[in-house]
This record gives sequence, structure tokens and C-alpha cells, in this order.
Amino acid sequence: MREMKDLAKDKGVASVIEFAGRVENIDKYYTKATMVVVPSKKETFGRVAAEAMMYGLPVVASRVGGLPEVVEDNVTGFLVDPEDIAGFTQKVEYFLNNPEKANTMGRAGRERAIKLFSPQRHADQVMEVYKEVLK
Repeated sequence: MREMKDLAKDKGVASVIEFAGRVENIDKYYTKATMVVVPSKKETFGRVAAEAMMYGLPVVASRVGGLPEVVEDNVTGFLVDPEDIAGFTQKVEYFLNNPEKANTMGRAGRERAIKLFSPQRHADQVMEVYKEVLK
């Protein structure tokens, strides 16, 4: 974490980044955030991205694992190759410099998350499986 803090300081963005470490009450961070960045090198589902989208936040995420199924590139956020640091930087700067576009993508993400990842949607899918098994 020290290395990331030093890099943020060197790049002049330390004042707008909070390195929170382990967090118990994530809601307060989502409600304060402008966007969420998920620079994973491996990811099974993309829970953080889905949660961020529920809060109406645009997402910049790695194009790995399940993240492309969660984040719709250029609609709810951006997908970047995990090793492309310049690409991540460019997309983060884009959102910071284009707040209207960030808000539009955030709203699209919320709609997508509610439609695909809400607890009600999950319960409906489980019930469909049970109905098929019981036929």
C-alpha cells in the first residue's frame, strides 16, 4: 500500500484518493465516490463492480474473469486490459473530466445492476431452477 500512496503523491492525485484498507461500512465510501476502479488481474464474478453499479457509480475495470459480464464497456463504464496502466489512467481521467458522462454511465450501471444482479433477480432465478427440478 505504501508504494501506491507514494505513486499517488508523485502523480499529484493523493489529495483526491483515500486508501481505506479493510472497510467495515462500505456504504459511506460508495456514496462519496465519483467512480470505482477494479484493476483485478483475476476475478470470478465482479461483486465490487456490481455493488458500485447499484450505487449508480461508473466502473473502470479489468477485462478479466466475470467483469465483462458485469460491466458493459462504454455503457456502464470501461473495460481495460489488466496490464494497461495507461489505459486505466486514461479512463479514470476521462470520468474526472467528464462528470456528465460519468453520471450517465453510472445511471446505466444502476439500471443494469438492478435488472441483472438484485437480490430479487437472484431469488427469481433460484425459484426457476427449483420449478424445473420439480417438474
